[in-house]
Amino acid sequence: MSRINIENYFNTLTRESVENDLDFVYDKNAVFKDPFNEVEGIEKVRAIFLHMYETLDNPRFIVLEKMSETDKLFLTWDFIFELNKKEYVIHGSSYLKLNEFGQIKNHRDYWDVGEELLSKIPILKQLYGIFAKRMRLEETK
Repeated sequence: MSRINIENYFNTLTRESVENDLDFVYDKNAVFKDPFNEVEGIEKVRAIFLHMYETLDNPRFIVLEKMSETDKLFLTWDFIFELNKKEYVIHGSSYLKLNEFGQIKNHRDYWDVGEELLSKIPILKQLYGIFAKRMRLEETK
């Protein structure tokens, strides 16, 4: 089995590639965690990606940077999607651990839900702003 180009896979991700090619990219017992989900097993990972295509319009990733070691990969990316005819961009990163075949066995996404999502939704933006202001260290005089 030749190693798949994971960066390219995410840059060209489609509903069809999730349905047909995910088995080549992820280990059958892969663990996936992001701010909303934590699952184990390739079918549950597939369900998360398919859910993305069911709930968002035109979702896509653009990998911005990649750092790699033999069995580890770190990607920074922009996730772009449309919702209610408005485009959103979430900036985040993924830490990937690979098995001996170069498949993803552990996928952990890191992104700030508050800054990247809540602060962009009108009603939640106001509430998040109040919360963020309370948590912010005020400069001393």
